[in-house]
Amino acid sequence: MAKSFPARGFTLIELLVTISLTAIVGSFGLAYYSSFNRRQIVEQAAKKIVSDIRLAQNLALSQQKPDPGDCTCTTLKSYSFVVGDDEVSYKIIPDCSSVCVPEVIVKKVELENVTLSGGLDWIKFTVLSQGVGITPAGGQLIILSKDGSYRRKIVVGDSGSLTIEE
Repeated sequence: MAKSFPARGFTLIELLVTISLTAIVGSFGLAYYSSFNRRQIVEQAAKKIVSDIRLAQNLALSQQKPDPGDCTCTTLKSYSFVVGDDEVSYKIIPDCSSVCVPEVIVKKVELENVTLSGGLDWIKFTVLSQGVGITPAGGQLIILSKDGSYRRKIVVGDSGSLTIEE
């Protein structure tokens, strides 16, 4: 007498349905991750820029003179956060009573995968809390992802307050 065994395994249709559903769910996950990644790049760039603007502000408040290098800063007037003409870089520079050639740069940053816009050219923090200069007035700096799909706006108040907005 031959014993009959129940059929084990999956049918071709069951396998195709399972693989198709897995592929669909995976593609949605990948698309979401790509979107999430672009958003996080813009968010991190905004936080880094705010941190560096605070650095310029703190250097001015503490009246910390730059390293002498090629030029001695006899009287420190201010520190400035300057957006580059290429809209993907910025630098922090001191303003001293002496003219230095080449220009003394405390920090220079080249951003990747984002651009800067909004018309804000520079923010000047004077020593001894003599105020904040913003060019143009009512300063805001907009950080955009390369494809323009995500943005954050950094608003600089007249007193030097900084906020990140959507």
